[in-house]
Amino acid sequence: MTGAMVLELIRDSLARPRDAAVKLIGLDVGREALWIGAALAVVLAPLSQAPVTLLVPPSTPMEALLAAPTLMMGLRIFVLGALIGAFFLVARMLGGKAEWAHIAVLTIWAEGLQVG
Repeated sequence: MTGAMVLELIRDSLARPRDAAVKLIGLDVGREALWIGAALAVVLAPLSQAPVTLLVPPSTPMEALLAAPTLMMGLRIFVLGALIGAFFLVARMLGGKAEWAHIAVLTIWAEGLQVG
């Protein structure tokens, strides 16, 4: 996948999300790549938030706790896993036929878009 393809996928994600989802599922990403993508999204999120924390220091103890990178990573991985599981279970209850990997790739892609 080239940089131009990634930019096109980002544009599609914003303008034509259904087309982007079809393209992402069509990539047939392996489990190893999904785990690496999830780890990247989880690690990059607190790193992208760090400059904001430096510019605007936390004013309450709760904000300071949530600004801790390791706690933030743990919270994000838990939420990401819970989202994927919840989407999968609800989709199955509603008669959906998507596989776990399809839901994971879309959720991890959305998480990655939020980081960027």
